[in-house]
Amino acid sequence: MKVDGSDYCGFLCERVLTLLSQLEKEIPGVRKGGDIEHIHRMRVASRRIRAALSLLDGCPGSSESRRMRRSIRSVTRALGAARDADVQIAFLARYAALIPTAGTDQRPDFGSREGFDRLVIKDEKPPACTRPPGPGDGTGIWCLLLRLVQERESLQPEVLVALTRLEERRILERMKDRFARRVERWHGENDGPARTRAILSTAHATVASRAGELAALAPALLDPALVAEHHAMRIVAKRLRYTIEAFAPLFEDSLRTEVKAIKGLQEVLGDLHDCDVWIELLPRFLAEERVRTLEYFGNEGLYPAIEPGILTLLADRQSRRVRVHEEARSMWRRLEQEQFLDRLVARFAFAGTSNGGEG
Repeated sequence: MKVDGSDYCGFLCERVLTLLSQLEKEIPGVRKGGDIEHIHRMRVASRRIRAALSLLDGCPGSSESRRMRRSIRSVTRALGAARDADVQIAFLARYAALIPTAGTDQRPDFGSREGFDRLVIKDEKPPACTRPPGPGDGTGIWCLLLRLVQERESLQPEVLVALTRLEERRILERMKDRFARRVERWHGENDGPARTRAILSTAHATVASRAGELAALAPALLDPALVAEHHAMRIVAKRLRYTIEAFAPLFEDSLRTEVKAIKGLQEVLGDLHDCDVWIELLPRFLAEERVRTLEYFGNEGLYPAIEPGILTLLADRQSRRVRVHEEARSMWRRLEQEQFLDRLVARFAFAGTSNGGEG
């Protein structure tokens, strides 16, 4: 039975079709702008689509797949800024709920943002803090929350423009049509264990390359100051996760253990990045708020009341980063001791050369 790269390409085209459906069903919720999880799920689906499209390099129609990837990337970027703001607002809302009641701390008017009260008071676990806010910190935290809500409001038109462009250009419809035709041709060919082995044999090199990229960045965890490298490691971990998730259906256990381990590493590196974002954002916010106050009042006005809460939050995020960095180092040491990446790559190599109970 002749099996070649067409099996690998056909399988990935089928995966892209599934992911396109996942992305499309989130569009109405993203347009409405109520539940922030819609934008999260759509953003993740867009990233998985891009990851799957990148795996199609070398397949027939590669240049077309690259154009599709660029179209989806524009959506990811529009969703990304909005999602990042949503995450910051959700964290700060939970953090604000920890502030002891004080008559001098006035909550600002958040205007017409639908559902914001629900976001502030909804029952979620408190954020992980090393230095909770005190009674005098409310003015600064509520002021920052107001600015973040205003920023998020300003991003929604960009999200809507990206969705409108996606629909008016019929990008998703054209992608689904083209990939459906490819999958139909693929299903018309042979099937069975040999096909699964052929797909995994081709996938092995990609998984090995992604694992090598992650291992090459890992030494940066020894130095807490290498912020850019830590962020790059997070991106590479995410890319590896999406890659193995693409092929997981070919394994009897769906690579659940491997996906869980990579997801755990990605999340702790994400927590580290979130701390870095706050550490960079908060001093800039104070500087901007001082200028804004001087321009509006002609003096520092409420600025002295704003500063303490922001400095408390900054100290908390700096302290939290130290803890998260050590957690990331410990997690990576465990993965190294378990030879996690070697075993992951070996699973693809073994499954690609023998039935091995897979597929």
